[in-house]
Amino acid sequence: EYFDEKLQKLVRVCLVDEKMELPKYKRIGEDIEDTIIENFADGKRYRDICAICKQAGISLSSVHRVFKNLKINEANPVKVKLEKNQPIFVAIDDGHRKFWDFKRKGTKYSMRLIVTYTDNINHKVQNKRVKAIIRKTRTPIGVKKTAEFVKDHCQKFYENIEQAKII
Repeated sequence: EYFDEKLQKLVRVCLVDEKMELPKYKRIGEDIEDTIIENFADGKRYRDICAICKQAGISLSSVHRVFKNLKINEANPVKVKLEKNQPIFVAIDDGHRKFWDFKRKGTKYSMRLIVTYTDNINHKVQNKRVKAIIRKTRTPIGVKKTAEFVKDHCQKFYENIEQAKII
């Protein structure tokens, strides 16, 4: 701790952080982050990761913070080429579920599941794509928003969507 003449106040410096070249307010090194991410990929729980990294002395909230800040790239799916007047079948289903939080209070959520496919041969669906909207129960979603969501979903997975028939 030293007095800075320009700022006219006391400034605290952690010499270990400067030596380890850690950014400000970051206390987890890259090697520990890599270990945490590898264990996430293996399907380990937060407690198991804390036990593995016992020497680092990290807590459950530190592991959660690493997981929350982890950026996962979405895979670019191969688009299905549609012929003229080829049908795209859209199936929409709603479900309701109550999830409990840590304060023992339950919140109801609605899930709108949208399934699109191009054909049904011998009870086997062809080119199936699934997407879901999850929201709190009393939040309005509306027909227009659902229609826009279906349109965006179809444009993401299918080519020549303007020529297709949506059923």
